[in-house]
Amino acid sequence: MTGMNTGRVSRALACAAAALLSMVGGRWASAQELVLKRELPRVEAVSCPPDSTPVATPSERERAEAERLRSAAMAAQIVGDLFQARDLLTRAALLDPGSADIAYRLGRSLEELGQSQAAVPEYCRFLELGPSAADSAEVLQRLTSLVPPDPSRISAEAVRFFEEGIAYFDAERFSEAERAFSAAVVEAPRWADGLYNRAVVYAAVGRPQSAARDLRAYLSLKPDAPDRARVIAWIDDAQLVPVAAPPSAEVTAAAAGPSPVTALASGLLFPGLGQFYTRRPVAGLAYLTLAGGAIAFGALYKETDVFCATPAVDGDCPSAAVLSESTDRPFLLPAAGVGLAISVWAAVSAYRGARAQRARPSGSDPG
Repeated sequence: MTGMNTGRVSRALACAAAALLSMVGGRWASAQELVLKRELPRVEAVSCPPDSTPVATPSERERAEAERLRSAAMAAQIVGDLFQARDLLTRAALLDPGSADIAYRLGRSLEELGQSQAAVPEYCRFLELGPSAADSAEVLQRLTSLVPPDPSRISAEAVRFFEEGIAYFDAERFSEAERAFSAAVVEAPRWADGLYNRAVVYAAVGRPQSAARDLRAYLSLKPDAPDRARVIAWIDDAQLVPVAAPPSAEVTAAAAGPSPVTALASGLLFPGLGQFYTRRPVAGLAYLTLAGGAIAFGALYKETDVFCATPAVDGDCPSAAVLSESTDRPFLLPAAGVGLAISVWAAVSAYRGARAQRARPSGSDPG
């Protein structure tokens, strides 16, 4: 039979170890609370001014007159009378404001006369009336050159860089992810999510000060962000991380950053040591506690089998009736395997972190 008192002690130790792992896991999760924003915005090729003019349905007579004026305007354009063509098309547009063709020709006429800003609403009306028309691509290109750039507009190029940054980050190619998100920020400097995602990359490679700087810019552009409280808490935590002094000019090896090979070897030698070497003590402490807790649980949990000559009294065998007893630690090997797996994972993570730090340009913020 199994000793009841020993079993109770073993279960208590198991519960304590599980609670310890749970607390450490929760603290580690809070340290990793910055996650990428993946929602893509609606791409606006150009920003048209709002048109509040109601579009009335023309009568057949008005439509016919508008068509006559359009034909007369085309004839005036052929002979080079651009002012006459503009006046005729303006009258035609008033009679039939729902005609995409008249809107297009009026816009071209105004642009040819140098009245570019007056041409913009006509081109926008054409795109609204005939978005799939054959001339829509040309009109869109003309509008792009006529409308002043809007710093709040998010271009297709910015979205492309944003998507590339997400893909690089998921592949743990952090240097490429940083460059992609930086390019997105250049293309759309008032896009808050681009700054936020670059901050996530900085945090992943151990540059908390750079991450905090981008997060402050994110909050200034998006003061009502739903994750505002969490971002502020992360920035506050980042202020507790000491900023390393600039390396001396004599120590070129230190200037290059931590050695990935040394980080890997340190992590394999002792759980979390690679993270301490690469200046990520929180991660190192988390890996050390997880690996140590797993091994301690396997070593402390034991089962005792007692062979008793008489029936047990209240679950205990009288000492005089004990024939033999044996102790076994059934979870020692699995727990050691878990500890070894955590150590290997920590070493690989330290290796990647060291490589990311070495990939940063010389003189960049070490975080």
